[in-house]
Amino acid sequence: MTDHRRENRRLWNAWSDDFQALWNADTADGYLPPAPSPFVDDAPGGPQPDVLDSVAGLEYVELGCGGGQASVGTADLGADTVVGVDLSGEQLRHARRLRDFYGVDARFLQGDVTNLPFPDDSFDVASSEAVYQMIEHLGEAFREVRRILRDDGVFVVSVPHPIREMVDLEAETFERSYIGSEAKAHGFSRGMKPT
Repeated sequence: MTDHRRENRRLWNAWSDDFQALWNADTADGYLPPAPSPFVDDAPGGPQPDVLDSVAGLEYVELGCGGGQASVGTADLGADTVVGVDLSGEQLRHARRLRDFYGVDARFLQGDVTNLPFPDDSFDVASSEAVYQMIEHLGEAFREVRRILRDDGVFVVSVPHPIREMVDLEAETFERSYIGSEAKAHGFSRGMKPT
């Protein structure tokens, strides 16, 4: 394992409890924690209506599953096989707990998205959210997802846009340019309101 992967695993193991506490902070008493699937109308990042009509009966893998939210949400939609893979054992502990809360069938494995523990052509659908921006060797990761997907397989990948780093959501202002000092030449100034 490279130093980059080792450090990524170490950090996610250390952050896991706090991260999942934030994720679940708005859960009302007596309600299940959120488990949004990328294949519903109100999915994070918006709906994917042209990707799949349904995941019911399909074999699905979430790459970099963290606390298993998308895996559990997709299992709840009726996917036949659901597997989540993550580097962090602590994140997987949360994923298994969420699976048990929902009472769905999902399996969670510790692994690396650049060297997946599956045979070729194992899945119909794969997804990954906010993971691929942290991968050192993207080519390896994309080759692996292609290898494990069947020929007509679907991969939905979502990464945060750099503009998110510039915005103070509470104040609804741009706090800085992603580029830096060149922003002043293009009219960006501290506290500028997004439109």
